[in-house]
Amino acid sequence: MCPKNHSYSYYSVTLLSYLFLSLQVSYVTDISVSLSALVLTYPKSSEVLLRRNSFETSLAAFYQQVLVALVRLIARQDAAKEGGFLPPEVKEELLSKLQLARRSCVSLLRQMVQVGQC
Repeated sequence: MCPKNHSYSYYSVTLLSYLFLSLQVSYVTDISVSLSALVLTYPKSSEVLLRRNSFETSLAAFYQQVLVALVRLIARQDAAKEGGFLPPEVKEELLSKLQLARRSCVSLLRQMVQVGQC
């Protein structure tokens, strides 16, 4: 617990916010790219995913509630505006990682549909 006279500076709060957001983006990107690579490399693995009840629904919810929400959150952050904490170069880096995650989710779903139709 922090002493009563201790206060966090704007810099430390900004740094913690950036680190937390960066870790979330990395985790989400890793999940998306890993699943997509698995199904792309070994198409029969999608049969296992399709057997799992409502995997497609879970994937759609992940896409909408996590990926889209993170993109919106990061797009609103701008260090030049009040309340924003991301420099433009960091913002672009995080958005490009999320774009990779989005493409991977779409690729994963397409691959699963192709295997499911065969």
